[in-house]
Amino acid sequence: MTVEVTSGRDECFQLRAPKGIKSRVSGRWDLIQEGTPNTNTVRIVISSVRSEEIFYASGADETLGKIHFDTKDDDDTKFKFCIRTRSRSPRSSAATIGFSLRVDPYNRIHDEGMIGPDNRMASMSLGNLGDLHEELIQYLDHLENIKVIETSNRDMTEVIFSTLWRWTLGGNVLLGTVGVIQIW
Repeated sequence: MTVEVTSGRDECFQLRAPKGIKSRVSGRWDLIQEGTPNTNTVRIVISSVRSEEIFYASGADETLGKIHFDTKDDDDTKFKFCIRTRSRSPRSSAATIGFSLRVDPYNRIHDEGMIGPDNRMASMSLGNLGDLHEELIQYLDHLENIKVIETSNRDMTEVIFSTLWRWTLGGNVLLGTVGVIQIW
């Protein structure tokens, strides 16, 4: 999903996790297009209904783009997902943010209580497989956002190319006209 966020405003959405079940909230966000280059600061905040901040990320974080936290059985089932942009420029325009979120039951198979080295290794491998699957899904989300960026850049390239082509054609016609006039 993509959303356009005007500088100084928040764009918020509500998330719901299953009640009484430990869940994992994960996803990805990407800055698709900045309003004014390098002036928007993007912040992602997920908070509970009681306004307790659960997750926070900004464009300066090394976790750029990744959203990940686990709920508990007794947690609120409603969460507020907010995208905030602040600008250092008084004339900045809106920034376009692409994001995806998933709320899945937390079904971690890794069980420390399994007896025997083979069972422990199998349990750890299954736990790692779950993490790998989540990373793959986030990577696919990132690729979807890259497609949106590519489409936007392709449209801009087409506009630049057609303008350049018209100016080049006009310059060549003018040059040809001046050359013909000088010969006659």
